[in-house]
Amino acid sequence: MASTTAHTQQAKSGNRFGALLLTCLPALSPCGAQSEALEKSLGEINTLQERVELPHQNPVYLLTQDEVIGVQDGTIISITEQAPQGATTFDLTAYTVLPGLIDLHTHFLQTGSTDIDEAAEQASSYLESGFTTCLDLGSPNNLSLQLRDAIERGDMKGPELLVSGKIICGDPSRDGEDLIRYVTGVEEVRQAVREQAELGVDWIKIATSDPGQCMVHDESYTMLSKEEIEAAVDEAHKHGLKITAHAHGSLGFELAVKAGVDRIEHGTFMTRAHIDLLLEYDTTLVPTRFAWFYNYSLAVHAAKKEPPAQARKLLEFYNDEAIESERILQEAIQSGVKIGFGSDLGAVPHLGEKIARNINEFTLLEQVGLTPKQLITMATSGAAEELGLEDHIGKLEVGFEADIIAVPNNADKDITSLTMPVFVMSDGEIIKDDVR
Repeated sequence: MASTTAHTQQAKSGNRFGALLLTCLPALSPCGAQSEALEKSLGEINTLQERVELPHQNPVYLLTQDEVIGVQDGTIISITEQAPQGATTFDLTAYTVLPGLIDLHTHFLQTGSTDIDEAAEQASSYLESGFTTCLDLGSPNNLSLQLRDAIERGDMKGPELLVSGKIICGDPSRDGEDLIRYVTGVEEVRQAVREQAELGVDWIKIATSDPGQCMVHDESYTMLSKEEIEAAVDEAHKHGLKITAHAHGSLGFELAVKAGVDRIEHGTFMTRAHIDLLLEYDTTLVPTRFAWFYNYSLAVHAAKKEPPAQARKLLEFYNDEAIESERILQEAIQSGVKIGFGSDLGAVPHLGEKIARNINEFTLLEQVGLTPKQLITMATSGAAEELGLEDHIGKLEVGFEADIIAVPNNADKDITSLTMPVFVMSDGEIIKDDVR
């Protein structure tokens, strides 16, 4: 797979639901996995996963409805009207051919876990589902870096990964957790960013507001001070790294945007004032609606077990939060806030099905006003631009990586067709071919 590190260096120059996000930074348990154990597990995984290698000495040609895409050595080398006589071809004319999909918010190693077998299965499943590039925004003990490198080497099958490693957080209740790099004070913040940069992360992630379990939203709450957030942003940008903030709302959201973070994750409880800030600073919002809806569903289920009076009170609260959370996101979209596609895969238990579970993210975003065409753009060229890789991935153009999928013909009208890719190519390798 093409080098993620090289890419990063180049990038440097009405009521349907309710809302209660319980586990966007879920409780963790200690883990003690060592690098040697990880490498051994990855070696074992490699023997169980087959990769279909293209004959790199010769190009292959993908026949689509409108054009023929030539691929060689992992790159799109031509877009023409017909393939050369005698060339190796794949007939995709009965399908919609798209760039590989990109997820801007994942966690391939579940919080508190070092189960590499599960991570490998999840990565393989996600790739087969059409997601050829992902940004991993938090892993226990920085293990996502090793997963990224193992995929890049070809030791395991999965999307091309960019990673942030541990999450930088100033909440003392999370000190000691394997997902968190706890900090206090400006100098510790700068040191934490430097440490992550030296490890080779592609992004920096900080947590600034509203822990996942918070039901009462204190508008004055922030996990990091104004000075600490500013220091994190400054240090990240000094190292040529983009930085994003876990922020559901409150003062922490405001401070992060004003400090110049490149992105906000979640925004579940934002206000009109937060929308105005996103517009003023041209900051992207990744709303992760599936994780929010999943945790809302858990909360409603738990509330129904309470005594009737308490149950009614809780359900009314969740209902009000649901209406407002959906309304404010619709307002943000209508106001022109840039929205990014991110599923928060891993913040909820992996279900193990070999399907793109994040299709729930697509459908939930469609319900707040985005069209299938907008969503496809958001998860391809828009996401590539967000990652700073718009010259390499996200489009079907000559010179771009050969990350290509084929789905049923109604993709631009029915977003659920993205759950049914019949063909997946990643960096020129055929991962799935149900056409022949």
